[in-house]
Amino acid sequence: MATKWYFFYDGGSMATGWIQPDSYWYYLDPFNEDMKTGWKSIGGKLYYFYSPFGRMATNTVINEWKIDSNGVATPLRIIQDINEGLISSEINEDVLSENLDTIQSIETET
Repeated sequence: MATKWYFFYDGGSMATGWIQPDSYWYYLDPFNEDMKTGWKSIGGKLYYFYSPFGRMATNTVINEWKIDSNGVATPLRIIQDINEGLISSEINEDVLSENLDTIQSIETET
């Protein structure tokens, strides 16, 4: 059975959505209130949260995805193509949204 993590405020209420209780960001599902790990699409952007504690990844590369300082992931191939001037940033958004279905199928919700 997978362990689920939750965050409670001092008054006892359970947190949901984005929280930053320390120097890192975490995301708690707004429906079941548990902390997310792995790949997660939130607001049309793709993020990665380290297991087991859900800290959001920043300024790194994971599985051919570049993750920026805000935690947003973009495929490395697309970044390279944009840097070489082969495609525009508008196409980058289209390619990313086309890939979200694939990424969502590998999301880990523990």
